[in-house]
Amino acid sequence: LLSFNGGYECKCPHLFKLDPKDNATCLEHRVALLMSRQTEIRGIDLDEPEKNFIPSITVSKVQNASVVDYDGREGFVYWTDLIQGVINRAFVNGSGVTPIIDSDIPNPYGFAIDWVGRNMFFSSFKEVLNEAAAPKSSVDIGADSSTSDKEATTASPVPTKKPVMFTYVDAKIQVAKLDGAFRVTVVDSNLVKPMSVVVHPFKGKLFWSDHGNDDDRDFKIEASDMDGGHR
Repeated sequence: LLSFNGGYECKCPHLFKLDPKDNATCLEHRVALLMSRQTEIRGIDLDEPEKNFIPSITVSKVQNASVVDYDGREGFVYWTDLIQGVINRAFVNGSGVTPIIDSDIPNPYGFAIDWVGRNMFFSSFKEVLNEAAAPKSSVDIGADSSTSDKEATTASPVPTKKPVMFTYVDAKIQVAKLDGAFRVTVVDSNLVKPMSVVVHPFKGKLFWSDHGNDDDRDFKIEASDMDGGHR
């Protein structure tokens, strides 16, 4: 389209930009930064980051996006949603939002696409409220009308408010086909709070981080084969 300054600008809906050779022709351009905020998934042009290069996917389709990934072969955007407890996908133009996995996937912080094997890996864990033992504290009781300053005493220890902590259970890393079929658990032992997942398809490796329990914060990064072996 002819712009106000006599030049041309691309007004194509997504993934197109002006050909730098003539600044008049729109060419398909599939280099973009795909990013997520809590209630929005968007793609921006690396050369002009102020512009939305891909139409934003927002509420109610996105309530709390945690991880976003892209399958270049089929042109789908995938993301996990912490509030909905699902893995969704949509076309890169934001249409066709479809839940791929929508059951038994609490806290899906980790997600990665194996673009070679056409699989997706994802983590989950459950939070259980756990009341820790209440610490004791002492409080000073000042003098009242019936006591002198010297007779002011210290009261017996009284319980303070119990801190509430989480215990994490049923942690696992699973794999499924990109349409959600053939869902299988590959790691579920010695796992507490998996928070991220990465794959290296050419080497057949799976990597993940484990943040451990809140009381010990035993952070780890582990690796295994993509079937969970050779951990």
